[in-house]
Amino acid sequence: MKKGIYATLIIAIIAVVLLSGCTDTVCGDGVCEGSEDSFNCEEDCGPPIICGNGSCERGEDANNCPADCYPSGYLSVTVTNSETGMPIQGAYVLVTNIYSEPKAEGTTDANGIALIRDLKPERYLVTISKTGYITSEKNPIITPPGYQTAEMRIELVPLEQPTTGNLEITVLDMNSTWPVEGIRVDLNKGGFGGLALATSVLVKSISVEPTTARGIVAVQVDGTTAQYNEGDQITGLTGAGAFSGQEMTVKIAAVIQTSPTISYQARFELYDQYGNQVDSQIAGTGARLNQLFIGTGSQEEIFTEGDDVTGLKGTGGYEEQDMTVKIAAITQPGGTANYQARFELYDQYGNQVDSQTAGTDSYLNRNFVSRDGHLVLATQVYVYKIYIEPPTSRGVVELRITRSEETDSGGKALFKGLTPGVYTATVPPNYTSDGPETVTVYAGQTTEAIIYIV
Repeated sequence: MKKGIYATLIIAIIAVVLLSGCTDTVCGDGVCEGSEDSFNCEEDCGPPIICGNGSCERGEDANNCPADCYPSGYLSVTVTNSETGMPIQGAYVLVTNIYSEPKAEGTTDANGIALIRDLKPERYLVTISKTGYITSEKNPIITPPGYQTAEMRIELVPLEQPTTGNLEITVLDMNSTWPVEGIRVDLNKGGFGGLALATSVLVKSISVEPTTARGIVAVQVDGTTAQYNEGDQITGLTGAGAFSGQEMTVKIAAVIQTSPTISYQARFELYDQYGNQVDSQIAGTGARLNQLFIGTGSQEEIFTEGDDVTGLKGTGGYEEQDMTVKIAAITQPGGTANYQARFELYDQYGNQVDSQTAGTDSYLNRNFVSRDGHLVLATQVYVYKIYIEPPTSRGVVELRITRSEETDSGGKALFKGLTPGVYTATVPPNYTSDGPETVTVYAGQTTEAIIYIV
């Protein structure tokens, strides 16, 4: 009897185990098994795959669910300079949808090309930006079928770069440090110092090559003669005075001829070791540049035919107005005489006030008059040189300009529209000051300086 009982019990246990394997799976045990799927047991099998939810999932492809599994497209953007046609490297390309949501971005390479990948076919806004250029926006359409590249060519327009700067001089009482009102501040281009070049530099000859019209200058440096072309630099020179110990450079800026009957001359520019222009001199054969270059006095401001001379002040009914002189044309009366220039004076509203033809060694502020005969230019403008650069036949005028402003209640005198370079600000000699203030003006910036007076 006992054996039968044990046998029956074993059979019952086996039956229970076998029957348990035939029961339904349990949703929630973490295993997607048996009859479970994403619809009846999302907990174990994950969310159901739905075409149109924006996600290309397992089991979906471009054929059975193109809404999710779209074939990707590409966008090739080529960016060039609108003025030169040259490719622009480093332009930033941002792709957004119509809701301004970012979808992709890229940067142009050395060829000005940015390739944007994996774009769903729809309308996009593409923005191209680069420092120094006007930002451009375009609306391309990437259309099916995919795996194709839409091409876009963009020309970025360069921003107009500032060519002049401003200078603000503050005059303070040396004892109280309070601002002083009503002090005239005079401003000239150039710095102060003594002779600036120690190395002996002798100009041996200046000529122009007939076939190329290229200027050629032969220079003897410390006994050794070498030939230089217009635009070349003479390096390895030694400074003197305030520039003692510095390595100086002389640039042959231009070969000039003030009239067809006058021998060629050259404009030489002296630079310190930091690249700052120290002085500019016009000299001919036989000149010793080391006896000419100085860091003192007025330095000419150089303009070409068609340029505007800004930062000038009016008088005679044009008080407080910012005046402009335009170098309208270079002329030559009689065909062999010295060159002259036609200068036009405009008020701050762009109205022409007067037009005068003048030559070297004349003062424009003594020539410009109104219709009723009054002098109308307060700023002293001295015509230093007028000449033609042979290689380019470009007319050039060199001016020495003394600008003057009175300090306001805050002790400030503001000079606007200055060509970049070194300037020296002074006050009238009847005031004791801490000396002339030499400052550098940069394009697009306002430089500030202080003069103390007693």
